[in-house]
Amino acid sequence: MESIRILLNVAVGRRINPVLPVGWRGDNVVWARWTAPPVDSMMNATSWLDSSIGSKQVTELLEFGLNYLSKPDHQNALKYAASYYVSANADVDVEPAIGLAVSGLQLLAHQRLVNEKKKYTSSNAFESAARNTEGEIREFLDDCQIDTSIPSHLTELQAAAAAMPVSHGLARDALGAVIYLRNKMVHPTKTLDRWNAYAWAEASMVACHFLRLGILNMLGYTGQHKSALSLNRWAGAVDPVPWV
Repeated sequence: MESIRILLNVAVGRRINPVLPVGWRGDNVVWARWTAPPVDSMMNATSWLDSSIGSKQVTELLEFGLNYLSKPDHQNALKYAASYYVSANADVDVEPAIGLAVSGLQLLAHQRLVNEKKKYTSSNAFESAARNTEGEIREFLDDCQIDTSIPSHLTELQAAAAAMPVSHGLARDALGAVIYLRNKMVHPTKTLDRWNAYAWAEASMVACHFLRLGILNMLGYTGQHKSALSLNRWAGAVDPVPWV
């Protein structure tokens, strides 16, 4: 039931739960849960599901996701990643949403590259090689084949990124801009830059998009998704996930 809860949360981008589930063996009830699990009220939360194929997408997510989450350490990591995602996607303002999404991405980076792929012998070794949070997340997103450029229509984020200091001699892409804004919020200095509210909003969209796709990649999902960064919001406007 916990794995189903995690996957449904990932699917809709808010808290959702099976209510009053009952388990049967033949004609006999063998278990039941009569507690009231947390469920969000109906809200307009961003989701990667498309109304024209949503049932197919959820079916595929459950097929791939239940297999991945059958390992306790996988389930434990994704439980926290999904919590970061839901909070960033549906609970808070755009500024703290960036920090939550970045924390979720860091968790996934360590789970994938240290615990699963064993590319690094320890989290300390990974952190030393990556040098900073941006390096850790960038390596994870590269592993997932997730594009980190700034979409041309996110003009406020483009302008903000152009005004930021370069990162390792390079102009900041979407991830670089997200990390810079996150650092300014999580590690505030005496004077804070007056970034445009729309730049914060676009950075939050990008950060949640990265975390959303990162979770789907971890779960092994290979179907279609509706990108939150796409200009085409009509029903049926879907794309394959970038790693297929």
